[in-house]
Amino acid sequence: MNKKGDISLNIIIMAAVGLLVLVILSVIFIGKMGITSRGVDDCGTKGGSCVAKDPGCNIAEGEKAAPVSWKCFDAATNKQDDNKICCLTI
Repeated sequence: MNKKGDISLNIIIMAAVGLLVLVILSVIFIGKMGITSRGVDDCGTKGGSCVAKDPGCNIAEGEKAAPVSWKCFDAATNKQDDNKICCLTI
């Protein structure tokens, strides 16, 4: 039997297994990055409060609030709620 052929076949098999492991790990980490980016953009984690778009950032007398571009998420669906804006007290 030719030893050179055996070594090449082993290398091909190891490369295929390594590539499969790499693909599986990539899928896992890409999914985790989506969860992490939601936490980074979340209004509540940055100290803001989500309010309805219609009245806007109306707050108590003597305080000031400004709308910011952070996202508001619906607690039930865990998706971005486009009917609310994030207000930050300044």
